[in-house]
Amino acid sequence: MEITKESAKLQLIGKELALHMLKILNNQYNRLEDESKKEKIQTELIPIYENLYIQFNEEIKKEDAVITEEEIKKIAKPIYKIIKENNLSEDNLLKEAIKRNELHGNSGAEIVKKMMVNQIKAIESKVESLVKDGTVLLKKELEYEEALKEEISAEEEDRLNIDLDTIKTGLDLITDRMAEMKTAKRKIENDLQKRWKYEIFGTLTKEELLKE
Repeated sequence: MEITKESAKLQLIGKELALHMLKILNNQYNRLEDESKKEKIQTELIPIYENLYIQFNEEIKKEDAVITEEEIKKIAKPIYKIIKENNLSEDNLLKEAIKRNELHGNSGAEIVKKMMVNQIKAIESKVESLVKDGTVLLKKELEYEEALKEEISAEEEDRLNIDLDTIKTGLDLITDRMAEMKTAKRKIENDLQKRWKYEIFGTLTKEELLKE
């Protein structure tokens, strides 16, 4: 079935509404200090609009999707309910959607996405450096442990044990730091995969983004 003018309009409004609400919630989350309130936004509110965003990007957007007028009305009902409950304007959402399309490829979304990609590269570089540092310490650890097996003076044994403790502390710090880097990288990769984390800036020019 050919996608009608009504379904095309709904696609624009639905996606823009999802991104509009996600941007508001994302800003609220970043400003809040209360962990319980942040958790509520993260686990209860954001998923609602993430699902809405996914729906309008993976289902309605498919050119071969069969969408009946009845299905359009069914999808439209919750959309317009959210618009009304949040005192939003359908016309403004359409204007934002049009602006997003006009700025595509040259908007704040591209800058944020590039920043996220660069953050991942920076993390990978840090991890590589940590691996090298860890390798050096592991070699020293093995050397000192082998040295302790030899017949050495009590004074030399004490010195080696002190050095070994320092090395082990260094290795523990590297392990902890690498775990932090892995978590940070996974989060950014997840944000990139979700897409909305950078697409919420798609209605801003690069200059406007820098002022935010």
